[in-house]
Amino acid sequence: MLTDGTYWKDKIDDLRDLASCVLVASDTQEKLSARTAARCLMGVVSLVARRWTMDEMQRTCAELVRSEKVWETSFGLLPLEPNGIPSERTQLIAVVARSLLPLAGPENVRAALSFWATETDPGVWTSLVDPQ
Repeated sequence: MLTDGTYWKDKIDDLRDLASCVLVASDTQEKLSARTAARCLMGVVSLVARRWTMDEMQRTCAELVRSEKVWETSFGLLPLEPNGIPSERTQLIAVVARSLLPLAGPENVRAALSFWATETDPGVWTSLVDPQ
């Protein structure tokens, strides 16, 4: 693993593929769409981006998406820092994402986190406010 802090965004095709359904309106009412899940995460990702940096927020989202243990345990096992505990930013995003699992399902929550991990255009972020 690279230690320059940008290793997570060098190859993000997997994240972009997962995030693609966030930009598409959904007709299903059975569960929250990926778009709605991304909208629900907007507050916490904004807080993390302001408190740390946008890069740290996106890295955290990418790590959550790519960690199979996160999804196998419904956020019971989170990515750990070198000190052996999850970072505060990971905990903040994870607790909100975990609360969305019963409402949106893991696929849509994962897609929403992927959206936040990859999208850099504030204009696209604000487009989530429009429920479509």
